[in-house]
Amino acid sequence: MFWRRQITKKADRVVVPSHYLEEEALRNGIAPGSLRVIPLFTGKNPGREYSEPEENLLLFAGRTDPLKGIAEFLIALSNLRRYKWKAYIIGTSGLDEFAKMAANLGINDRITFLTGVDYAGLDEYYRRASVVIFPSVSPESFGLVGIEAMSFGRPVVAFDSGGPREWLIDGETGFLIKRGDRNSLSSSILRLLNDRTLARRMGRRGMERVDARFRKDHHINKLINIYEEIRRKKK
Repeated sequence: MFWRRQITKKADRVVVPSHYLEEEALRNGIAPGSLRVIPLFTGKNPGREYSEPEENLLLFAGRTDPLKGIAEFLIALSNLRRYKWKAYIIGTSGLDEFAKMAANLGINDRITFLTGVDYAGLDEYYRRASVVIFPSVSPESFGLVGIEAMSFGRPVVAFDSGGPREWLIDGETGFLIKRGDRNSLSSSILRLLNDRTLARRMGRRGMERVDARFRKDHHINKLINIYEEIRRKKK
């Protein structure tokens, strides 16, 4: 419905945060010449401070919504019952049903469910995490949590669902796996927990990638370039 509104048809440029959304816009009739992709950015950890994570600590942070893949994450964790790990699942509200699911899977004693953590408060959990999980099963427009985690030097494991391929390079800054593949989610998590050198290397590469592509200055400069492009065209 958004793409079909007249404002998108009349705009000089339509800016989207990912190539996934660019494809969606094209599919919905937006003129190719008007589209520009400018990724989102994060202001977290601007000093590039790196701290060693807690051992085997997994983190999910996001909106409490079935489409964010919390259930898939829990099932993946249940496949790892015989291994050493603990997890934080930070949501917006209403995590009770997922807590019940964790109990049914026999892993509730190893997971802490939290709500009410504000944006600044997430920094503590990013710093503590060994691996950050981004298991959205619905296509994401971008996936801001991913670059936030990477800014702290944390590897990310994500389903290949829309925007994550914009920032996650499979095998370099984490693992990008087939959407909904719980077994691959489990094995990717386990690989990073078992190989701290790999996790640290991926985390460092992620931090470098954020600084090179996903900071405010890059975003603003690209916006300015679009305005200049339009201004020159209308002279």
